[in-house]
Amino acid sequence: MSVFELSELRIGTPVRDELRGLTPLPSNSAAIAAAEAFVTGESRFVCLRGPSGWGKSVILGSVAGLMSTEARQVVHESAPHWQFDRFSRAPDVLILDDVTLHDRMARAQHQLTQALAQRVRRGLPTMISLASGSPLPLAGRWRDVTVPRPDRRERIVLTSQLAQIAGLRLHPTLAAMMARYAAPSGLCLHGAMQRLRLVGRDWSHRDAVLRACPLLEPLMPQGMAWDIRDAFAEGVADALRDGKEQQVASYTSHVMLRVAGFREDVVAAYMQRSPGEIYLLSESIRRQSRRAGASTRLALCKDRVFLRIHRHVYDLE
Repeated sequence: MSVFELSELRIGTPVRDELRGLTPLPSNSAAIAAAEAFVTGESRFVCLRGPSGWGKSVILGSVAGLMSTEARQVVHESAPHWQFDRFSRAPDVLILDDVTLHDRMARAQHQLTQALAQRVRRGLPTMISLASGSPLPLAGRWRDVTVPRPDRRERIVLTSQLAQIAGLRLHPTLAAMMARYAAPSGLCLHGAMQRLRLVGRDWSHRDAVLRACPLLEPLMPQGMAWDIRDAFAEGVADALRDGKEQQVASYTSHVMLRVAGFREDVVAAYMQRSPGEIYLLSESIRRQSRRAGASTRLALCKDRVFLRIHRHVYDLE
């Protein structure tokens, strides 16, 4: 996939300005349409199914926020935390996330099934997210929508959208890297975003892409053919083609250790040197960093490392 193909799939305007859900894509357009129908009253009972972590909760939260502005009691909770005896009367609108229903149900699941069936019989608006394959009580009364796993292009768009909702600013290359390598499931993607948020919210610059690498590397699939650290070694080697081996090793150590923030032992293991050697190599560059030539070389190294990451993520190599 080229950058030009990716540019055709951008974050757009929601179906309704008031419905702050995810941008309609082939994988979630039916779910967003069902959410709009629920808000307008066209559909009183809506179920969204599909893999965890790809936007169902965001849609439910958007619906709850919109409907709560009206003069009615709206309850929006995770199903495991919802207490059936909490309300003396059933809420006007019930929005439940993470619902689990099985044929062989535990007592709590049986209670939940009965509560949902009772709401359907009484005509009380109810919207839930449900694991795929689980049966619904009075199934014929529900607008039952499956949200399929998004494809690679959609994952990039959804990653950017979910990051915005989480208060993160991502460089497009970082969003693409997370969508491709840190998101075998949506839950892994949310874990990656939480790791980034613990450090900061602005990841929109090139250096930030490098700093994100050691945070995301532990979440990448085991046995993956591409080692993200290769981008650092290859990028520095490309920037210093005429440099001596010791100089290349010093800049590689410095960019990985001081710029990106990889742990000393991780860099040492990758470069097959002792942690002490890695420290001394990096320190030699730090001492030279104020010199014009060293500063220029360091900037070139960072630029080439970023380019390696970018080209690999977008399959441009």
